[in-house]
Amino acid sequence: MAKTENSEPNDPQQQQQVADRSERIFIRILKGKIVPYHFFKKHWMLVTVTVSMILMSIANKYECQTKITEIQRLERELKIMQANRVEASANYNSLIRESSMMQMVETKQLDLISPECPPYNLSEYEAK
Repeated sequence: MAKTENSEPNDPQQQQQVADRSERIFIRILKGKIVPYHFFKKHWMLVTVTVSMILMSIANKYECQTKITEIQRLERELKIMQANRVEASANYNSLIRESSMMQMVETKQLDLISPECPPYNLSEYEAK
């Protein structure tokens, strides 16, 4: 008969060995024995460059995120300012209408009247 392999060991002794192995790997990671000291001593330049690049990418990501939030804030401010500009323009246009101007003249009693005929240049009539 063919022997089938299971991913889980059935023998309690094998289970204990797997547990000990995973525990040893965890302890080696904690003590820093996975990557030995001589690796860092031999490849110090590579490690320094790698760590520097990682730190620079983190700093760049943070700076980009802060710039994006500032851009979004400024865009919201711009929309508010545009709305205020439209409102001010509407108010101004309502103030300069002829009817409102006449009403203001009457309320302030300035004794002004609107002319019946449009304005014309005097130089045209002087030449004739």
